[in-house]
Amino acid sequence: MLAVQRIWCRTPSQYAKSWHSPFRPIAAAWLLALLAGPLIADPPTLEYLFPAGGARGSRVTVECKGKFDWPVQADAPGLQVAVSDQSGQVQISIPSDLATDRVWLRLYNASGASEPAPFLISGSAEVVESEPNDSPAQAQSDLNLPVVVNGVLKGADADTFAIPLHAGQTLIAALDAHSRLGSPIDAVLQIANSQGIVLADNHDWLGLDPQISYQAKSAGFYLVRLFGFLALPNQSIALQGGNNCINRLSMTTGPLITHAIPLAVSEQSNIRVQLVGWNIPEAPQISIQTLGHPVFKNIVEVEAPSELRTALDTQQVMVIADEMVGCARVRHVSMPVSLVIDRPIDAPPVEVDLPHAITGRLKSPAQVDRYAISLKQGQQLLATVQSRTLGLLPDPMLRLFDSAGKQLAEVDDSAGGRDAIMAFTAPADGSYVVAVLDRHQAGGPKAYYLLTLRPEQEDFELTFSATSLVVPAGEIGQLPGNVLRRGAAGPITLNLEGLPEGMTCEPVVSAVDGETSKGVTLKISGNSRSYSGPIRVVGRMEQPRSLLRYATTPARLNAALPYLWLTVIAPTQ
Repeated sequence: MLAVQRIWCRTPSQYAKSWHSPFRPIAAAWLLALLAGPLIADPPTLEYLFPAGGARGSRVTVECKGKFDWPVQADAPGLQVAVSDQSGQVQISIPSDLATDRVWLRLYNASGASEPAPFLISGSAEVVESEPNDSPAQAQSDLNLPVVVNGVLKGADADTFAIPLHAGQTLIAALDAHSRLGSPIDAVLQIANSQGIVLADNHDWLGLDPQISYQAKSAGFYLVRLFGFLALPNQSIALQGGNNCINRLSMTTGPLITHAIPLAVSEQSNIRVQLVGWNIPEAPQISIQTLGHPVFKNIVEVEAPSELRTALDTQQVMVIADEMVGCARVRHVSMPVSLVIDRPIDAPPVEVDLPHAITGRLKSPAQVDRYAISLKQGQQLLATVQSRTLGLLPDPMLRLFDSAGKQLAEVDDSAGGRDAIMAFTAPADGSYVVAVLDRHQAGGPKAYYLLTLRPEQEDFELTFSATSLVVPAGEIGQLPGNVLRRGAAGPITLNLEGLPEGMTCEPVVSAVDGETSKGVTLKISGNSRSYSGPIRVVGRMEQPRSLLRYATTPARLNAALPYLWLTVIAPTQ
C-alpha cells in the first residue's frame, strides 16, 4: 500500500511521464493487481534466536534473526510471546513452573511459517555477555554465580570471564551451543589463573560442546575462557566463528545436574531419583515431573526416531531441583525397570525377564556386566545399549553368549554413533547372556548406561519431511509421509487431527504391500478462513496388535515434533 501512496503523491507531470514509459504494460498490470487485493508477504524464515534462552519466571527480550516482513506472529508452546513494534524483536515470558529445558519457537504470517528455532530454559539468573572480553585484561568480572551467560563467538573471538574463588571451591562451566542449539561452532573451554596460565581445559563433552571443572588451590580470580572453530572444518586452523555462533555458558560453584539415576522409570507418580553431576550434595532424592507443561503436553518435543530403535511408546520426564544449575531427563517406559550397579565383578549374571530396561554402571576399568535371559527357538531379541546419545561418557558395546559361554554376536557402533543395537534370533530354546562393556575398557563413577532388552514386535513409525504445510483455500494440499514398518505390521490407517472448520481430510490406509506400504499422501481440502496452527497425524494399526502412533517431523538436535504447522490461505475478496 505504501507503493500506491507514493505513486498518487506524484505531480501530474511526473505521473504522466511514468505512465507513458516503456514499462507501461507492466506498471498497469502491477497496479491493477495491487488494487484488486492486498499484497501477501512471503512466509518468514527464522535462523536463530538471541539470546537463545531464558530463566523460568522471567521475561526476556529476544532478537529473531532471519528474513521476514515485520510484524509477524510467533508461537512457542508453553511460553507467552509478544511481538514488539521493533522489527525482529519479541518479548518472551517463561512460566516459573515450566518443566522443560527446551522449547521451539516459530514465526508465522498469513502465507506460512518458519522452521522452529530452539529456545533453552534454565533455572539460573541470565545475562548477555559484555564485549570486549577477548583478553584477560578485558575479562568480564561483574558476574554473580550461578549464572548463564548468553554470548556469540564472532570470527576470531575469545570470550573471557573473571571469577573469584576461595581456596577449595570447585568451579564448573558447561556450554550449550552445537548439541542443543545447532550453533555451527566446535567450542573449547579453559580455566586459567589470573596470569593466563591454563589449569584445565575441555574440548568435547556432550557432542562438540565442552564442560569443565576445577578446584581452586588458592583464593583469587580465575579466568574462564571460551573460543572455538567451525563445526564443519575448512582449510583454516585459526579461531573462527560468526554472528550465528550463539552459545549459553553456565557457571557455578554450587551443584550442577547432568543426569538422574535410574535413566528409565516405569511409573511417573511418587518416583524419586538420584542426581548425578558436579558438587551434588550427598544422596539427594528428587521427584520427577512430566516433561513440558499441562497446556502443551501433546506438542512438546519427543525423542527423534533412530536406528537405535528406542521404544516408540517411551515418554520423557524432567528432573529439576531448586538452587541447582541444570536439569535432567529421564525416560518413562512401559516395561519393568531395574537399577543394577556396584555388583562384584565376579558375580553371576543378573537374571531378567523380557521386556526390561536396566540402568547399569561400568565403575571399574575393563568391567563387564552380564544379564541372563531366556529365549524360545525362533524368538527375536532386540537389545539396545545407550550412553553417548544420553550425554554419558562410556563407548558401550554388546556381546551375546549361549549357555555354554560361546560368543554368538558382537555389536559396537550403530546408527552412525557410539551406542549399539543388536537384533538376534534364537537358534534354540535356552538361556542366553547379554554382556555390556566399554569399547576402550574405561570405567568410572559416572559411567552409566541404559540397556533395553525386549522381544521384537510388530510396530511402525510415521515421519514427514517437512515441519509445515500451506494450503490455499479451495485447493488441495498434499502431505506426503513415510511409513517404516517393523516386523509383520498390518494395515495402518492415517488421520489428521486439529483441522480448522471447513477443511477436511479423508483417512488414508497404508497397506501391508505395494506402494502405500512405505509411504502415503494425505490430501487436505475445503474452504476456510485464514488459519495458522498445529495439526497432528495419527496412525492406527489393529492387526496383529492394536497400536497408535503419531507422526513426527524431521529429526533435529536429537529431537522431533509430534505435530505440523498448517497455514490455510483464505481466498481474496
